[in-house]
Amino acid sequence: MPPIFAPLSHERLVYATLFLFPIAGNSIRSWTGIFFGLLFAIALFPRNRVKFGLLRSEVVVLVTAAAIFTTVVLSNLINGWDYPQTKGLGVYVRWLMFIPIYLCIRYCRESFLWLAGGTAFASLVLLCQCLAELAFLDVSRAQGVYDSPGLIGVQSLVFIIMLFGAIKANRADQRLSVIYWLGLFSALICLILSGSRSTYILSLALALLLIVLLYKPKKFLFPLVIFAVVTSSSYLGSDFVASRVNSALVEIREYITLENPAKVSHASVGARLEMWKVSILIAKEAPMLGVGWRNFQSRAQPFSDQGLVSPSASEHPHPHNTYLEFLVTTGVVGLLLLVFFLVYSARIARESANFEPIIGNVFYVFVLAFTINAINEGGAFVYGNALSFFLIYFAVLLAGSQFGRFTTRP
Repeated sequence: MPPIFAPLSHERLVYATLFLFPIAGNSIRSWTGIFFGLLFAIALFPRNRVKFGLLRSEVVVLVTAAAIFTTVVLSNLINGWDYPQTKGLGVYVRWLMFIPIYLCIRYCRESFLWLAGGTAFASLVLLCQCLAELAFLDVSRAQGVYDSPGLIGVQSLVFIIMLFGAIKANRADQRLSVIYWLGLFSALICLILSGSRSTYILSLALALLLIVLLYKPKKFLFPLVIFAVVTSSSYLGSDFVASRVNSALVEIREYITLENPAKVSHASVGARLEMWKVSILIAKEAPMLGVGWRNFQSRAQPFSDQGLVSPSASEHPHPHNTYLEFLVTTGVVGLLLLVFFLVYSARIARESANFEPIIGNVFYVFVLAFTINAINEGGAFVYGNALSFFLIYFAVLLAGSQFGRFTTRP
């Protein structure tokens, strides 16, 4: 890495922002969005103007991001632009801001290293927060600065994926390896302390999927045994994990055995199922371009009043499912754009692993994680700070996977 106290340049300013991005975002509420905006401002005024020479894969990703933004705006215009849509503009405009940010990052050769370094320290900061909350506050699980255990769980998983790649990439600096390992184990503890059942499921599903994708059928046995041992020991050896899993099973059983679930308020699992149900009902009213940003709750209320779904279905601002959120908000058009964005990104990440195994595989696992998590969570693409987090990591990993030069010094 360049010396920290070297004369400031545009490239080092990008590195400093990337390094501080995850640390600041997990230290003070809303600083994820502030640093995203800072990086956007830096990207608008590059020191040296250069010809971009974009690859076809990059063009497709950037155009799709712009199309997602355009679709949201179009849906809002058709359904009536009001205060919620104006307020939401600060969220979905980040799909557009992502374009200059990516064009800036792709020319900074050590972006992956600096973001990985910031990720390691951010994991330590997050762990201190989680332990302090559980020790001094009246909470049953870690909430973080955003009061969201689910966000802690997802971010911790991303930290683990990122730092594992950094460990594999670092072959010379032993001090960095120690920092990376400390960050990785801190992130693992944070994931557990979040008590996020959706992240637990995500981690299990991702691990099983990677075993299937990375190992030949004849070599499945050993990784499957390791998976079974780790999973069972986590459940049997931790009362905290066991209680979170058992509560989910109880909620599912209660929801299934209810005679009329639509007229009963449920705990989180039942409420989520009801939100998914009402999302389909709403989508039928405006299938092509949806009902507009932040209109889910108001459109769900009539179905709740009619007794078609539980009252809990209309008590949340989004359906806790990214795909259904896009279907409701932007219709089939927006949903197809999001699915294409994720599937195409996974494909180019898998292809890039042929010439850049480390970053390509990290990018591939990262995209798979969000693709799976989108089934059971919606916040990653609904709230501004969560979307900023996703897009910055996505930009760094996309650039590194396409050019194969981000794991070592130039």
